[in-house]
Amino acid sequence: MTGDVAGIWDASLHALLMSSDAGTAAALRVAGLVLVLLAAPKPTRVGDAAGLCGATLIAASFAFMGHTATHELRWLLAGTLILHVLVAAFWLGALWPLHVVGREEPLHVDAVVVERFSAVALWLVPLLFVAGLILSVVLLPDLAALQSPYGTLLIAKSAGFALLMGFAALNNRRYGPAIAGGDAAAARALGVSVRVEWAVIAAVVVAATVMTSLFSPTLH
Repeated sequence: MTGDVAGIWDASLHALLMSSDAGTAAALRVAGLVLVLLAAPKPTRVGDAAGLCGATLIAASFAFMGHTATHELRWLLAGTLILHVLVAAFWLGALWPLHVVGREEPLHVDAVVVERFSAVALWLVPLLFVAGLILSVVLLPDLAALQSPYGTLLIAKSAGFALLMGFAALNNRRYGPAIAGGDAAAARALGVSVRVEWAVIAAVVVAATVMTSLFSPTLH
């Protein structure tokens, strides 16, 4: 922020940062990460509640800065953005355990886990689309904004989401039932699908980071 490494040791700069929206967001993220780390070692009811609160704080931190924090419809955008981040975090976070279960557990256990994940995702993933649509409609001034760098990255994000929906449908309608029927090949195919999903979501997250950090929906 100062253009020099010495700025790291500037106490007045840190005080200014902490009194800003960015400071509030950082404080929420640190508090959330602490709760998540405390909940990680051993699953308990208290730990699960702490982890959920921590994840919610981290998601909520995104509503304290950026385009949603300064918009006149902040009351709508804040809740929508938090929902969007939470569902995306659930989807990304669930993929690795799903992959591990498919690789290390018997087929009947894998089938149960896939079925439960699919039942939850069936309700949550559409919310991700609805939340993203609301954010896009409110933030974009007009269709011409889609030709801006922000709009281009938004289109790329949407294409990534469409690709993910294809994998999700494949997992739910083909691999899940096949695994429940004892098909080991389907379990291996699901593992490949999950790894591809993870890579696509990671790419979407990178696009979202670049889009919200470097560009504005109102500037061409």
